[in-house]
Amino acid sequence: MKTTVILRGVCLLFFVLYVHNVSAQLSLRPASVHPNAIVINGKSSSVILNEFKEGVAVIIDGSTAGLIDATGKFIIPFGKYNTIGSYQNGFAIVTDKTNHNAVIDKSGNIVLRGIANPAFDKSGYFLMDTYTIINLKGQTFKLNYAEDGHSIYYQNFSEGLCSFLSGKASKHGYIDRTGKVVISPQFTRVTDFSEGLAAVAKENEVGEERWGYIDQTGKVVIPLQYKNQPGPFSNGLAHLISSTFGEHAWIDKSGQVKIKLNPSDNYYIENKKDFDFTIPVIFLKGKSKSRALLDVNGNIKPITISYDVVNYNRTSSQKNSGEFECIGRKDNQIMIQSHNGFGLIDEQGKLLVAPIFDELSFLDPIAKLAKARFYDGKKHIEGYINDQGVFVILKGEVSRY
Repeated sequence: MKTTVILRGVCLLFFVLYVHNVSAQLSLRPASVHPNAIVINGKSSSVILNEFKEGVAVIIDGSTAGLIDATGKFIIPFGKYNTIGSYQNGFAIVTDKTNHNAVIDKSGNIVLRGIANPAFDKSGYFLMDTYTIINLKGQTFKLNYAEDGHSIYYQNFSEGLCSFLSGKASKHGYIDRTGKVVISPQFTRVTDFSEGLAAVAKENEVGEERWGYIDQTGKVVIPLQYKNQPGPFSNGLAHLISSTFGEHAWIDKSGQVKIKLNPSDNYYIENKKDFDFTIPVIFLKGKSKSRALLDVNGNIKPITISYDVVNYNRTSSQKNSGEFECIGRKDNQIMIQSHNGFGLIDEQGKLLVAPIFDELSFLDPIAKLAKARFYDGKKHIEGYINDQGVFVILKGEVSRY
């Protein structure tokens, strides 16, 4: 009898705890703090949180840096490295306690040492002293820095090729990761490769610059015919503006126009920073300038968002579906800004994070966390929110703003 009573008591206790935990989670609103939130503390007076990238985030504590995972657990503790750079393709550049550079993996293991001034390129390789390519196996490839007394200038790699400007020819070409010239300098202007193609320009017989596309062998696959620089390819489409009619159009990889917006239809595309008009794109429609989304099939659908505007004391909220601006794009997310703050929608127009935050980064696709800051009426809350907008990792000290 006594054992039965004890078991019933234990079961009741677990049930109460379970109900309390579920109730707490159900009542959490965007910008609320999760009851089990992890707190990141440092020894200095200023701890700096960096955005999550590839599932990890660099935390700076004074003159030292550490690395945490999505649970807030330290993978690399403070004190081991002075600096830890942003991860790219699973690797990061660090500076150790003797101020020497190295490359580490996500476990903190050193995979490469003895690099003077490393900097990652877009493809996960990196350049040292501008004129040497080093891969993660430690192989080095020297680049020519001059040709017949004329300097050569190199840009970033994209899809395995790096554009360069020949001072002798005053033209642009491309090299591969071994430094070999694979596309000779012949273009007046070039861009990065995207989906296997790059927009390039040459002057025609009357000295007028025209744009088209080449593949990675240098073969022209879309004739050099456009007056305006076209955009990169995304989802098989690239944006261009007709200089004749001023209309927005999207072409496929054969150069055929697949989608076209006529200005007489009252479409207004916002040319914001970080927007390159890759499909899908957000624009304003009609005299009311309501938001709409253009998808890869040319379909147009209106976008409306509805969210809770949480008041400072967290006791009530009101629905809001006001106007917003699109201010950036990354990882299939679009950053928006309303009069209440910053938020996120996806590329189908679905609301991801309510636009109520004072500061906000994009959600890392692996960690599913974003760096955020919110003022609750008394203090600033800074840390990382989940895809529900709830703070799950907090900065220990009160932010100074």
